[in-house]
Amino acid sequence: MKKLLVVIVFAFAFSAFSQSKILPKDVQITTALLAAPEMYRDGATVLGYNSEGKLVTLREGTNGMVCLADDPNKEGISVACYGAELEPFMARGRALAAEGKSNEEKQEV
Repeated sequence: MKKLLVVIVFAFAFSAFSQSKILPKDVQITTALLAAPEMYRDGATVLGYNSEGKLVTLREGTNGMVCLADDPNKEGISVACYGAELEPFMARGRALAAEGKSNEEKQEV
């Protein structure tokens, strides 16, 4: 009976977690940093998603590396890291995507 209760609680927790799609902050940070070279992970800025699904800074960095957590609204997993000097370009791409622009339209802008 005890095992059955544990299975039911686990199933309920998993179901509730899978419906939110937004991973906990520490999991987002850990997975985003996998894309960074090991020597840059400790000081990297990490961008990820808050409970409303908005892109936010999860952790401020000190070394000029920016890592992007997986987008919970897209299929599969995709994380990336890049130099902080590229952030204005990356932010513009995210803004154009939010406007509904296709990849082809983004390249024309």
